[in-house]
Amino acid sequence: MVFFRKFFFKIIFSFVIILFLLISPFTLFPKINSLNYSLNKEYQFDYSGVLELWNVDTFEGGSVSRATFLEKRAIEFEKEYKGIFISVNNITLEQLKLNLENNRKPHIITFGVGAGEYIKDEIIDLTNAFEVREDLVKSSMVNGKIKALPLMLGGYTIITNIEKVNDDNLEENLQANEIVFSNTENINPLMSLLVNNIENVKLYEDNFSSFDSYDKFIKNKYNLLLGTQRDYYRCKNREENMKMQCSYNFLSGYTDLIVYGSVFKSNGDLEFISQKFLEFLTNETNQQKLSKINMFPVISKNIFAESGYKEYNENLLKEVKTLNVFYENETLEKIKTLLIDHFNKKTDNKKEILNYLV
Repeated sequence: MVFFRKFFFKIIFSFVIILFLLISPFTLFPKINSLNYSLNKEYQFDYSGVLELWNVDTFEGGSVSRATFLEKRAIEFEKEYKGIFISVNNITLEQLKLNLENNRKPHIITFGVGAGEYIKDEIIDLTNAFEVREDLVKSSMVNGKIKALPLMLGGYTIITNIEKVNDDNLEENLQANEIVFSNTENINPLMSLLVNNIENVKLYEDNFSSFDSYDKFIKNKYNLLLGTQRDYYRCKNREENMKMQCSYNFLSGYTDLIVYGSVFKSNGDLEFISQKFLEFLTNETNQQKLSKINMFPVISKNIFAESGYKEYNENLLKEVKTLNVFYENETLEKIKTLLIDHFNKKTDNKKEILNYLV
């Protein structure tokens, strides 16, 4: 009797398992096939062909061309979405304006501040911000609608040549030395100083591009550079080659060094596929790959292991203010003038300037 009780439950349990294995193919497999069909259906479109993507660089990037990064992601996307091909073309802002004037348009566009004015009425409202940080998405909205999706970003840093200047006190250095920065492009580096309450600075009076500013800095024309992620990359390379020594103060709270993606109006299938590609670019897997070109993610993630870039990324993870990417260039120029007046002429207009931030 004891023996029977001991094995009775084992026998019953074994019987249930055998019965389950016999019945499961008829109950589970149809559900599995249905699920598999649904998953595969997502990768099948009525359209097959080439989608054209225009990349318009309006500020310097990281260590590698952003178009190259986009081309690699396009190849990966094509493997998942059979029959879809994405052609990435790098064009200038002037070429963008000329093409639009001639009614030539892409399916997808990636761009920075300064280009938004020309495409605002040509692009669709996006249905989702996916994993992108809310503070960044605010800069790509028009009348409450998302018109562009932030894809990657950069940030500002004050770079000091410590072979020429004692690095102990940044505030004293800024008061005693002129700081060089880009003043000929659509970006507004001085806004990063204003947001960080760094106002007692001496600015140079000439107009330089981003590269010219960097070039003047490394040639010892200036001891301080208000630079970007590209300048950080270049200066770190010079340090590794024993050509100079620098210190870096990564600025938080503001950046307009943001690359956006938008979808041009066409037909439903093309618009849907184009949005899928923007979603693809902003998923965590592809955001992690931005470290390969030394750009920073638009999701709440630090993607760097190297201490310098890790600190840089950490500063950019803090909530940032920026300019709406669809501001007209006339507005961007007005902001630039207000900033120059504030720093050089000591005009009391800080509140007016900060009202442009989103």
